[in-house]
Amino acid sequence: MGYDDILIQIGELGPYQWRIVFFVCVSTLVCPWHLLIQVFFILDTPHWCSVKSWDRQNCSEWNISSTQCEEIKKNLSIPFDEEYGYSKCQKYNVSFLEFQPDIDVDSLDKIDCDEGWTYDESENGPSIISKFDLVCDREGLPQIAQSLFFMGSLFGSVVYGMIADWIGRFHAWWICLLHQFVCGIIVIYMPNFWSYTLVRVILAPANYAAWIIPVIMATEYVGPNKRMVSGLFIEYFFATGFMIMTILAWLIRDWAMLQLTVTLMQFYILLYLFCVPESPRWLVAENRIPEAAKIIRRIAKGNGTQLPPNFEQELQDEYRNKIKVNEEIRFVDIFTNRTMLFRTMNMSFAWFAHGLTYFGLTLGASSLGIDVYVSFFVSAFIEIPSYTVAMICLFKFGRKNTTAFFMIVGGIICMMVVFAPLGPWRATAAYIGKLAVTTSFVILFVYGAEIFPTPVRGFGVGFCSIMGRIGDILSPVINLLRSIWLPFPLLLYGVVIIISGIWVLTSLPETRKKDLPETMEDAVNLGREKTKDTGS
Repeated sequence: MGYDDILIQIGELGPYQWRIVFFVCVSTLVCPWHLLIQVFFILDTPHWCSVKSWDRQNCSEWNISSTQCEEIKKNLSIPFDEEYGYSKCQKYNVSFLEFQPDIDVDSLDKIDCDEGWTYDESENGPSIISKFDLVCDREGLPQIAQSLFFMGSLFGSVVYGMIADWIGRFHAWWICLLHQFVCGIIVIYMPNFWSYTLVRVILAPANYAAWIIPVIMATEYVGPNKRMVSGLFIEYFFATGFMIMTILAWLIRDWAMLQLTVTLMQFYILLYLFCVPESPRWLVAENRIPEAAKIIRRIAKGNGTQLPPNFEQELQDEYRNKIKVNEEIRFVDIFTNRTMLFRTMNMSFAWFAHGLTYFGLTLGASSLGIDVYVSFFVSAFIEIPSYTVAMICLFKFGRKNTTAFFMIVGGIICMMVVFAPLGPWRATAAYIGKLAVTTSFVILFVYGAEIFPTPVRGFGVGFCSIMGRIGDILSPVINLLRSIWLPFPLLLYGVVIIISGIWVLTSLPETRKKDLPETMEDAVNLGREKTKDTGS
């Protein structure tokens, strides 16, 4: 009898485990805050060239009010186009002229802004756009910063994964929360764009770990037949955190105050952090059986169930057996076996396509032609029905067909969005596309784990996750191409995810109601022979 067998007897997801799962899930509300908050730091800020020499001159001698005076200065110094409005990156060369309301500027040359910019922060408040002058030839830098943040997240999956395996889930959780808090404060005081970006990149591994460690904990406290429930339950908190952040951004229009607020709000986790015990599964894997037994007794008592006799000895035997099995693990087998290599490539491309499309649609929500705060709130809210649809599909339908269906539908809608007019129509189409892509992404998390054999399942899913992070990294850069041709990013997302969906549909095996593969032979034979019906 192993750890899973004991959980089946004392309750796979009883009242005690539900309480722990809820605590760790609530902690993940902070993850979208740092992940996506920059979209509210770079909202459109009207700007035009400054003329420093005119700033000191007023219009009192012409009996013109200060408001009218500023408007006249702007009209005389900034070129105006009927279609595009005031120029954002050029001005008339008036720096050598004294200001007068009747200056004829038509004969003057147009030059690039050489004295900085003037910003209108009346609508969206102070932003990093105005703080770091991220306009004109620097307007693409925020997207580069977001890509670098995603790159930092990539390291988080490796570094904090190792830390969690080394010192335990609980202590790794503590470290990443402290790491996140310190960087979240420091970033406010950075003097220039690149130091701001560097601190964000340093923060990124902790932010990713603050999501993945609770996911691990939520699944390790529960029995094998309930892991899917706890794993999907946590997804709802990401969408909820995203909605909370959008409301905060609407209320707090100063980027520094918003950053400070979301960082300080993380203290709510301290209210219950010590109520969450270390993962018993990790303790068993580390041969710390007495500590694991103490927590298991607590679970049984909280669930009102009885423990089997000699369960500590059973755990000790399980540890010895796993030591022998681990000595035979070769992660390279998924690359050297032709069938598994093909499936690994297929699954990795699917993760890449989802990372690219999901974050491309999420980060591009400000370009749909409706109020930016409404757009991001709906973009977050739409994920909740996506999780629900995914859960229904996982229990009622197959993995392969539903994953491919939602990928292809999402890709088609992404391409159709291009032909919808800016405003509610384009926004509605984009939201439906995101609903489909999010649904298939959630199913893919479960599907990916069921493709690989137990000895290399963690490595296989981790490799696919890395490919997904590469998609994340590329999505902000691809969104920059809107400035060249507005439809291009959506067309690219649509093509990539449709190709991946067709590949999944035609090449991967169905895993629903099949035993999880324990050996490489089991994994290779998926889809080739009937196996024991195990339910969902």
